[in-house]
Order: sequence, then structure tokens, then C-alpha cells
Amino acid sequence: YEDALSKFEEASQLFPDKTEPKQKITATKTKIEEAKQQAAEQEKRKQYDELIAQADKAFNNKDYQNALQKYNEALVLFPSESHPSNRIIEIDEILAQKKAEEEAAKKKDQEYQNFITAADNLLQQKKYEDAKSKYQSASQLKPNEQYPKDKIAEIQTLIQNAEAEAAKEKKYNELITQADQAFDANSYDNAKAKYEEALGIKPN
Repeated sequence: YEDALSKFEEASQLFPDKTEPKQKITATKTKIEEAKQQAAEQEKRKQYDELIAQADKAFNNKDYQNALQKYNEALVLFPSESHPSNRIIEIDEILAQKKAEEEAAKKKDQEYQNFITAADNLLQQKKYEDAKSKYQSASQLKPNEQYPKDKIAEIQTLIQNAEAEAAKEKKYNELITQADQAFDANSYDNAKAKYEEALGIKPN
């Protein structure tokens, strides 16, 4: 088109009164402009396709922020295209869900830590049943955590030991009472037997 335009312009200068060269010049300029626009559109489409390919790849790799940026850039080139628009909506939903899950996990972590702190304090105060209840609540929140399970087992042992010690103390006190009563009744042999039995339970 450029060569043809040059020829028509030469002809127009040589024959200024003729209208045909002028018409040809106008038509050729239009053709050149159309070709430039078409080339620009093709380049724009090429950029769009490259951006979409990059965005889709990032999306498939779950690199959502990068994908979002590329889809927005593509949408600037061709605002009426549905693919980037739909993907942007989809990514916004995914990111919102992800944020909600992260906040829920953070809240769960905080609740778990609160239960553990309370349970540890109660255990130090030897409030075993209350401590056990808090560790159980923590374990329900995070079933895979070993710490509350270990503490529950530890408390079970402590409770059993305390119960055994209480039973031993009760038996000792009963024997001492019986021994004292026998001693007061001058039943010395019986009193001696009870005292010795009591010493068997608590030598010291």
C-alpha cells in the first residue's frame, strides 16, 4: 500500500486536474489505516492470549494473587471477554473462603490455648477433675494434639493414687480408733494387734 500511495501521489502531481489519482490516494490511505488497525488488534489479541495463558497457569498452581493480576490486565485489553471476568469472580470467592478458614483456624488455636492454660493452672492447684475437663475440651478441639492426651493420662494416675492414698488413710484412722478403744478398755493384746496393723499401713 505504501508503494501504491507513492505512485498515486506522483500521478496526482503530474495530472493535478484528474480526480482518479486523488480518489486512489484516499482509498489507499484508508486501506493503510485499516491494515494498521488490524495489525494493532492482532498484537493486542496476542498480548491478551499470553496474559490469559499466564493467568490460567497461575490459577491452576493456586497462585491466586498473580492470576488475579493477569486476568485484570487481560480484561483491560478486552473488557467484554467472559473468561477473565468469570475467573476473577471465582478467585474472589476462593480468597474469601480461604480468609474465613484462616480466621476460623486462628480462633480455634486461641480457644485451644485458652483451654490448655486453664487446665495447666488447675492441675498445679491439684484440681484434677476440673483440669481433666479442660484438657478433654482441648483434645476435642484438636484431636491430633498429644499434649492434652498425655495430661489426661497423668491426671488419671494422680486421681487413682489419691484415691488409694485416701482409702489407706481411712483404714489407718479406723485401726487407730479401734486400737485406742481397746487400749482404753484395757484390752492390751487387741490394742497392740490394731496398732501393729496400723503401722503396717503407715510405718512412719
